[in-house]
Amino acid sequence: MVPRLIATLLGAACAAAAAADFDARLDAAWRHYPEAPADPVQHSDPWSIEARASWRGGGERRWALSAVLSWDRAGSALWADLPEAHWQIGGRRWWLRMGSDTVFWGVTESRHLVDIVNQIDTRRDLYGNVRLGQPMLRWRGIGRRDTVDLLLLPYFRERRWPEPEGGLRPQPAVDGGAARFEADEGRRHLDLALRWRRNVGALDWALSAFRGTAREPVLNLAPDGRRLLPYYPQIRQLGLELQYTRGAWLWKLEALERHGAFDRDGRRRPYRAAVAGFEYTVFSALGDADLGLLLERLWDERGDAAADPFQDDWFVALRWIGNDLDDQNALPGLVYDRNSGERAWRLDWRRRLGDRWTVHVEGAAFRRVAPDGPLGWLRRDDHIGFALQRHFGG
Repeated sequence: MVPRLIATLLGAACAAAAAADFDARLDAAWRHYPEAPADPVQHSDPWSIEARASWRGGGERRWALSAVLSWDRAGSALWADLPEAHWQIGGRRWWLRMGSDTVFWGVTESRHLVDIVNQIDTRRDLYGNVRLGQPMLRWRGIGRRDTVDLLLLPYFRERRWPEPEGGLRPQPAVDGGAARFEADEGRRHLDLALRWRRNVGALDWALSAFRGTAREPVLNLAPDGRRLLPYYPQIRQLGLELQYTRGAWLWKLEALERHGAFDRDGRRRPYRAAVAGFEYTVFSALGDADLGLLLERLWDERGDAAADPFQDDWFVALRWIGNDLDDQNALPGLVYDRNSGERAWRLDWRRRLGDRWTVHVEGAAFRRVAPDGPLGWLRRDDHIGFALQRHFGG
């Protein structure tokens, strides 16, 4: 019944799109976990269906609407989001956008360190690539070589976690409904963000600042020991992004200084972190296909006390782009922790099937993972996933 409902809503969206640029996609996905789950309530072979549609209108008053509707076996409940629902006015040197929007900051591949405007959806993607729509008032000033963005964020979106029946989740499960906030205003605290981006020849760089509710919560064990309770503190963050292009080389850096965050030992102290590396591309390395080598270093000055697992790691990957009619591309990679020896392997592969279909394969494997290590909660979550995507509209 639920898949039929999603298909019906998607069909209705297609019928209503005559007056605007329209695009839509319907995904059916299945994931297999070869090992028994750490928690008996978790499903070993979950599947999901997701529909997404977007409309864009031009002219003097631009607008955009992007909607997502999804259902998965773990939780068995419909869920909806509006990544974009905004209206824009402006001129040649500025614009003002009001409503829900999705903003991305960053240049590195292994980790989006400075990206902080939108909350991420860990239920739909482990790696932080899926973001929730963020209500905002966004002003941009446009110069010849630079842009300035000022964002007022009047409402906070809590992180979305996998259900207890789902995989790729902390142990025990996170009780998102029991979230607490340091700010008295809770979700209605007004957050502020500012970013200045500039291009100088082959160098692109950006400086950013943020003050408000942390997007990454502290997870505290509940008194009953059966769930984790999110706590969102107030933080201040300064960020730096650099990207330099020279021939086949692409050099990247993200760095930040953050105040107000807690470490794994429950201490509140300022810290610095960075991700730096390069991507080197061999064009037409395999026939018409390009092959890229990526190497990045992840560092957090807190060391083992860092709240996340990326405190002293290397990331290495290959990027294969087929440059063919099927638009094939693949990204196999490895994150290696120098201290614990933990290894996280990842594969991502996509290919079009004709004009309207795409197949997507993703997987991950975790090796030498100790139960109390940075990746301990993923030690039984090796998996392979398949998704079939049907495209509609333009």
